[in-house]
Amino acid sequence: MSIVDLLAKGKNLGNGEDFGNQAEAELAIAEGAEMYAPELVTEPTNSIKSVDFFKGGKAFFTVSGKGTHYTFKISAKKKNNRILPEGPFFVSLLTGPDNYANYKYLGMYDHQHPGVRLTAKSSFNNESVPVKTVRWAVSKVLSHETLPEGWAIQHEGKCCRCGRKLTTPESINNGIGPECIKMR
Repeated sequence: MSIVDLLAKGKNLGNGEDFGNQAEAELAIAEGAEMYAPELVTEPTNSIKSVDFFKGGKAFFTVSGKGTHYTFKISAKKKNNRILPEGPFFVSLLTGPDNYANYKYLGMYDHQHPGVRLTAKSSFNNESVPVKTVRWAVSKVLSHETLPEGWAIQHEGKCCRCGRKLTTPESINNGIGPECIKMR
């Protein structure tokens, strides 16, 4: 069952009074509850056109829908201040107010067999909503499937390799700048 199916079923979490803590809320979502919040997106949007975006080394993206969202970072190991194109690639989840520093390690992005796998140092388990969400998002980008109504996968408008703001339509569509795309 996909994260969309999980989130679309079950009882409403209301304004948070139904559950005592985040763990209970996540468990309820995994069991089929639907988050209550205003819709963030009305049209299905996927601004990430290729899984190559995830191999940029500085890939920040947000998955949103059904009134909730998760922001992920996929970073790469560097050698001599250069991103290693073969990886490894580390997946982290934004867990605090600082959009660049408050990330918690989630697992590894495997570009050879596109997907996200957990490791011994993962802060999450296979049943956690963030893990299911990032796996769902990667699979949607890989398959080029249309997203369900109300869902979006969006990069932050910066190059996934160097972090500079993207300004040309082609770069915005690709999530990588014109100079960085030549370096692939």
